[in-house]
Amino acid sequence: MIVRTRGSRRWAAAAAVLGLVASTLLVAAAPAAAAPGPVHGAFTLAGTGGQYTGTMTMPAAFPAATFTSNSRADAGIPSGASAFLTAATPFGQVYGSSQNKGYLNQRPAADNASSPSTTTYTFAYPTPAAGWGFVLSDIDAAQVQVQATGPGGLPVAVADLGFAGVFNFCDIPSPRPSACSGVNAPFDRPTWDPATGILSGNTAALDTTGASGWFQPKVPLRTLTLVFTGHSGFPVYSTGFATLTRAVSGIVTIDGTAGRAGVRLDILGPGGVVVGTVSTGADGTYSLDGLAPGEYTVRAATPAGYQPVGPSERDADLVASNATGVDFDLTLIKYPAIGTVTADGTPVSGATVSCLGPTGTPIGSAVTDSSGAYSCPPVPPGTGYSVVPSLPGGYAADGPLTQTFDVVDAAVTGLDFALTAPPPITTETSSTPTTATTATTATTETTTSGTTAADTTTSGTTNPDTTSAGIAPDTTTTDTTSTDTTSTDTTSTDTTSTDTTTTDTTSDSTPTVILAVTWSILSETSDEFVDEQMFVDDQTYDEIYDTAYDSEQSDESALATTGSPIASMLRVGAALVLGGGLLMLFGRRRRGAHR
Repeated sequence: MIVRTRGSRRWAAAAAVLGLVASTLLVAAAPAAAAPGPVHGAFTLAGTGGQYTGTMTMPAAFPAATFTSNSRADAGIPSGASAFLTAATPFGQVYGSSQNKGYLNQRPAADNASSPSTTTYTFAYPTPAAGWGFVLSDIDAAQVQVQATGPGGLPVAVADLGFAGVFNFCDIPSPRPSACSGVNAPFDRPTWDPATGILSGNTAALDTTGASGWFQPKVPLRTLTLVFTGHSGFPVYSTGFATLTRAVSGIVTIDGTAGRAGVRLDILGPGGVVVGTVSTGADGTYSLDGLAPGEYTVRAATPAGYQPVGPSERDADLVASNATGVDFDLTLIKYPAIGTVTADGTPVSGATVSCLGPTGTPIGSAVTDSSGAYSCPPVPPGTGYSVVPSLPGGYAADGPLTQTFDVVDAAVTGLDFALTAPPPITTETSSTPTTATTATTATTETTTSGTTAADTTTSGTTNPDTTSAGIAPDTTTTDTTSTDTTSTDTTSTDTTSTDTTTTDTTSDSTPTVILAVTWSILSETSDEFVDEQMFVDDQTYDEIYDTAYDSEQSDESALATTGSPIASMLRVGAALVLGGGLLMLFGRRRRGAHR
């Protein structure tokens, strides 16, 4: 902010000569420290009149800018010791005093109204959408047009440039900058045209001191261009940048409880560039200030022997305010204890193994699988851990039943236990023979010696010969011998064999005997009264006899397999009924013959 007195035009002419020499040097101001509170931009300048280049930097994560300018000679970077913005100015109320902060002085391309200079700042990446600003001062006998582009290279609307107002930095209570000495009211102020984006000095083009305008962009900027045109004399204007700073803070804990000291945290700006680093204190907390408004990422480095619980990177939004509670949690890496349980070399399945901590406190248990293997819950590194198996019923230990171990940085293996299996159980099996006989004349012999055999023999039965006129039933002898049946005992653990009982299936001859006796009686009786009339139906008797015989055979066949007394009774009953029928028939015939 160049302050000119009534003789300043002669000073400017003389300074132009000096500027021809000084402009060939690199003039630099050190960047402001990343301390709490607002920070003002620092400039570098190189080149000569019409071909200037330089940089503008601000604190961590605010994008550094390079610039080019065709300003005529005598551009420079004043120190800010005599001309500056106090904290009482509108700009200073937001960004603090600029005293002793460098700023950039520039001129038109030539000292006439038709030769403006153009200075373009290009930011390394888009600026924040809020929290920073720039100020243009000494806009009196000149004008400056403000233009910008966004991240996509498109022009930014004038309204989004964030014009904040005009002021005169000398119009403040005492103490004032020394450059304001002798400057009294009325104080000169520029005017802003929101249609064209032009900040214009007074209409009389008078050389004054302190006329300023300031801006707080509302959108991210990729470039900022200032077109400066002089109206009369040898005008000069100045440019300054400033930004608010934010802080990010949090804590790093172990298993969500005690803080962990000495954990390094990196603060990453746009593009993943590390813009700040901080370590946790004794209580595990951290805080990093001096960050420009914007979006950040905080990354916690994981100390050896630990692993993160949850993400090791977290976002921190510092656009509008500080970011607090950006916390991280760590846990010691845990390792399992692994072993086997066997008995006489054979895996023992289902055995329980108790897992104990250094003080003997249970920390879990494990059950062996089909291969006899077990795995205790993972534990952090330490000494004096132990495992103890529970002996299954009947098993005995074949070695120590407790194994102690230390956990360092890997799983502990080989915690094996050997047992002795119980002796096999011998089971004696006895068999009680069971004999059942159903045949009337059967003889049953049963022998049991692990095997039961039933031998049954049925004596033959002979039907007596019977002679009757034209009827001569065959004499039948039935010899039935049952087949020996052998039952084999089945032996398994705690299993008793069951004898098999053979039932006599020999045919009962009682019905046949009854029929034979009946036939004999009929034959003897028939000799007394049978005549020619009586036996005209010989065929009928044959049929009756055959029917009786067939019925008896059918009953025997159907009931033979039942082998029960009830079956024998049924056969006897059938024979009696048939025999009685024959006797009744002969009786009717006989009475008829007598009549």
